[in-house]
Amino acid sequence: MTPEQAHAIGMEFAQKMFGDRYEVVVATHLNRHHLHNHIVINSVSFVDGKKYHSNRKSYYHELRETSNEICQEHGLAVIKPKAKGKQYPEWEAEQKGTGTLRSAIREDIDAAIRYSYTMEDFWALLQKQGYRIKRSEQRKYIVLLSPGAKRGVRLTSLGKGYGEEEIAAR
Repeated sequence: MTPEQAHAIGMEFAQKMFGDRYEVVVATHLNRHHLHNHIVINSVSFVDGKKYHSNRKSYYHELRETSNEICQEHGLAVIKPKAKGKQYPEWEAEQKGTGTLRSAIREDIDAAIRYSYTMEDFWALLQKQGYRIKRSEQRKYIVLLSPGAKRGVRLTSLGKGYGEEEIAAR
């Protein structure tokens, strides 16, 4: 894809999304071997003075749908819905090759699973490693506090394969 093609696609997207009601700037550039557009919108319409409201719903439904349609028309990859992504500090640590608290907890959970035959064994092994476990009928989520940590981490926040039912199945 050439920069001109990428810019034309960005202009097409801006036209479909914002039409002739909003002022839009489309800037196309190459960053880290990744050609892409930045789109800046004057959110107040110069036609009728109404404000464009962007929120999670408009992003995931309107913007992404329009982007996917245009990409399909041009034979480009589309953004597929995916499971919850990584938090930025975790992603950054992964890029640098350093571990995070969450990755250490995942490793400890994986090891405890390998050496457990029952869920009781599993919880006991984590406790032997110094984890405090907050779980009860009143709690919606199971929380692990790693040794020395002030804040806990929900099992559900560790990603696919780390919910209580998923651990039991492994």
